[in-house]
Amino acid sequence: MNIFELKDDGFYINGTRVDAIKKLVISSDVDALTELTITCYGKLHNLDDLKPTEHKFQR
Repeated sequence: MNIFELKDDGFYINGTRVDAIKKLVISSDVDALTELTITCYGKLHNLDDLKPTEHKFQR
């Protein structure tokens, strides 16, 4: 299970600060667990940084 923290300097997942959050929805219920829906943005390595000539998709 992941550990989520809201600290003075930002939002953390498992002790690592998460930047570039676009949207955070927090839902809490009586079962003592909280559901988080996180939307963030960034570059996806090996997808957003590909140059058109570097990769050829195979059929």
